[in-house]
Amino acid sequence: MKRFTAAALAADKLSLGSHWIYDQAELAATFPDGVLTATDPLSPYHPNRKAGQHTHIGDQLVLLSQSITEQGSYDPDHWRNTWLAAMGNYDGYVDGATKATLATKAQNPSGSNEFSVVSRIAPILDLKLEVEEAAAQAQSQAALTHGGDLIPEVVEFFVRVICRVSEGATIEGALSTEAATERYPHLNAASALTQAKAADPTDFRQVAQDFGQACSLDAAFPLTLYFALHHAGSLATCLSKNALAGGDNTARAMVLAMMLSEAHDA
Repeated sequence: MKRFTAAALAADKLSLGSHWIYDQAELAATFPDGVLTATDPLSPYHPNRKAGQHTHIGDQLVLLSQSITEQGSYDPDHWRNTWLAAMGNYDGYVDGATKATLATKAQNPSGSNEFSVVSRIAPILDLKLEVEEAAAQAQSQAALTHGGDLIPEVVEFFVRVICRVSEGATIEGALSTEAATERYPHLNAASALTQAKAADPTDFRQVAQDFGQACSLDAAFPLTLYFALHHAGSLATCLSKNALAGGDNTARAMVLAMMLSEAHDA
């Protein structure tokens, strides 16, 4: 398995147990030493999953990876057909974006601006394309299910940030450089980065409550930046704290794993 895909899927497995638990006290009591290994899910949203398996987010990343492997490259039609065949009979959690996309037989995406779709960029990054092409293909795969107006910008933002880190930039440097460009007028990347920088690095639980623990971009985007800026010294520690912060921690974890694993390997 290629490096970005492996990093994202490992983070997905790690986060399964704590996924969509919003009660931070419950998470702290259940994982007193941190979230360091895969466990069965606490929430009722993944009844058919056990420790070591994937959430619905990871499963869809696997589908994209399979499509690319079968074709030898990214092909939007093959990706649509692969996704539709698998998700039409899926035994895991079916989120709103998936339901809306299935209702049109994958001819039109949902209007979702949820952060989870950013996690699917890993197989595109593993193709080692030029950044412009990688951004375009990452946006294309996301547009199958998520048609929200912010999705193209947030997908391109993280593709470019991770590529900058791969080329030797620090995470903070890559985030700051990319947020300062004029490519993201609707995402407000500079504002989100300022918010993340100013947040208390010693109290990640309170920061998560203040920013929001949910799936939406307005919460997940700045909170992911916060963990990348203030807790990037250790990938394991960062992912554990992110899990203990609660909510849709899996989507954040997968993006963090792609960034941090690349930074630590550089």
